[in-house]
Amino acid sequence: MEFGPGYTAESVDDVEFDSAHLYFGQRASYKFSDSTFFTQSLAAYAPFDEFDNYNFVFTLAAESKMSEKLSLRVAVRTHTRTTLQQAQRRTT
Repeated sequence: MEFGPGYTAESVDDVEFDSAHLYFGQRASYKFSDSTFFTQSLAAYAPFDEFDNYNFVFTLAAESKMSEKLSLRVAVRTHTRTTLQQAQRRTT
């Protein structure tokens, strides 16, 4: 588990955004055998200057070694950006 301050710098379509944020993250791995394992992670962060504008990133992956130098990895990742007002509208 991780918790603490962080910093993000983004550039999309010539628009730049950067902010300091509060970060919370968790990661777990499950080993089924010497060649096969499963991982999942969840991260949440919110900028200090807009604390009600928060982000969630969730990743789920399975990986299996095919040979000494080759592995097959299948993963699903979702990134949700929301504001407190949007979340309140969804729950009411």
